[in-house]
Amino acid sequence: MMTLDDVARFSDTEHFQDAYGAATFYAQVQLFNESVRSGPASRRRIIETGPDVVMPAQRVVKELTTNQVYVMALGSPDFYDGEVIAIKYPALPVSRQFDIKTVAQILSGVGGTLAVWAEPSYIRRVILEERSDYFGGYDMVYSAYFNLIPSGSIFVGGGQWFRTRETSREDDIGLGTAEVVELRAPVQAINYSAETTTTYDPITDSYPGVTPVAVQAFVEPLFLNFQHEVLGYLKVEPGDMAISVLKSAVTTLKPGSRLGAYRVLSVQSNGDVWTAHARRV
Repeated sequence: MMTLDDVARFSDTEHFQDAYGAATFYAQVQLFNESVRSGPASRRRIIETGPDVVMPAQRVVKELTTNQVYVMALGSPDFYDGEVIAIKYPALPVSRQFDIKTVAQILSGVGGTLAVWAEPSYIRRVILEERSDYFGGYDMVYSAYFNLIPSGSIFVGGGQWFRTRETSREDDIGLGTAEVVELRAPVQAINYSAETTTTYDPITDSYPGVTPVAVQAFVEPLFLNFQHEVLGYLKVEPGDMAISVLKSAVTTLKPGSRLGAYRVLSVQSNGDVWTAHARRV
């Protein structure tokens, strides 16, 4: 005899797989019952399963017919006569993966959280001074399985770079979310030269009489490095940059040193990296 559970599961015809593993299950995808104009919520869906289906720990699944990947929020049970007959999970379709790293991990090529399915969505609430090198703010949405992401972390993937403005949080339905800003190709190979009074030669990218050292650097507009502390007696000018280098590559970095075409005005220690307030010479 057909039971109410059987009826509830009749439409569970879409085949899903754990995006990080081999486990599969059947479910149905429904529209999210909320009218919004823009942002991540406008693309939300509901994935409904039976109460006996165990969701993957990472809460990232792929629908096998379309290969669409979804990050899933917390489930809400549907009851009938005191019995759970279905569980509905809000979910967001995502299209790409990012590595989440610190600046030191990016420069060293070691460490970080890899291959995180996430989706940036443009937002207008991030208020910063309008500048030509500012690309706007985004909400980065991902599975809350990956825990809170510290302020200053970098999402990198698909040729794009996003810096988190503040420590991420879990939203009201159980998705991870972080406010981020986009950076333009911050990883660069530049020459480091110790403090000198000679004049910079743009043709050789060096200073006469000083042997430059080629280093990997993380270069970004100063006002987008939210962790950098600008010294009170230094006036920030348009075009000032925050340039970070590994301490293992540059043992000592002092004001007056040169990083490519920039002169170091002040230096801040951030774990395994030096971060310089630098100004084009």
